[in-house]
Amino acid sequence: MKTIYFHVGSGRCGSTAIQGVFNEPQMTTLLQEKGLRYVPEFYLESGPLTPIHEFDPVIWEPIRNKYFLPMTDAPYSGFFLTQENLMGVSYNANKENTYDKTCELITYLTAGFEVKIIIIIRRQDTLIESLYNQLLKRGELRSFPEYLDDFPKHNFRWDKIVNAYVNIFGRDNITVIPFEKQVISTSGVNDFFCAVTRVLGIERNIDFSTIPTINPSLSPRILELQRHANEILTKEEAHALSDWFEVNIGKLHNSSHDLLTETQRKDIIDYYKDSNRSIFEDYISNCNPDYYTTNTH
Repeated sequence: MKTIYFHVGSGRCGSTAIQGVFNEPQMTTLLQEKGLRYVPEFYLESGPLTPIHEFDPVIWEPIRNKYFLPMTDAPYSGFFLTQENLMGVSYNANKENTYDKTCELITYLTAGFEVKIIIIIRRQDTLIESLYNQLLKRGELRSFPEYLDDFPKHNFRWDKIVNAYVNIFGRDNITVIPFEKQVISTSGVNDFFCAVTRVLGIERNIDFSTIPTINPSLSPRILELQRHANEILTKEEAHALSDWFEVNIGKLHNSSHDLLTETQRKDIIDYYKDSNRSIFEDYISNCNPDYYTTNTH
């Protein structure tokens, strides 16, 4: 039986960077050595159909017929797919998570294959900041305090999300990887890229430091400027401005978003610390959980 390695997110946890890395010739060669193939076209065609709130096989049948059924006869032992919007997490305060529907969809698409699910998580305080930064690049009008008030914190308990996947695909078929380099490096790999490649059977550490930053955040000092631009410019003009800011005034790598107060940050970490401790105990036991359970930088 052939294997499908399915990276499902979360968003703002390096998903776009993974797409870029797996398109690199070096990565293609390494995958071929393992009898594997990355299928980038799946991400492009499935994107407009995601996220899903109800599973409709009629909508997804063309995707299954075009990509998954031909895999059966393709000269590879396995395939790597990525679609960050298939984690089933809702960013809307008025909507619950839909990972039950997402799991149903993945089961439908991958019938006849062994499925390995890869989930990358991030400490929720920096995730919230990064999500807001990304929304500003695409038209967000709310101030950060307004966004924070609306944020559906209950939807981002990683243990509940991962457990839903485990219930469908089995514990041995789920890998959870921390996004943060300082956390994942304690397990003996360079970064989350290398942790993903380990799942695929590539044992050696690979230097991805030369890969340019993809989809970077904006510098904290121009966020309010972008928000006001979203209010007064056309959608196209505001997008063009954010694209310019992204290239010319992007956030420095590993620098802070500087959006949360220390009190807000502590409250968020306290809210999730039991959930985060549980996810490490059950799925990431080779990494130190302190960063996810204490107010440290």
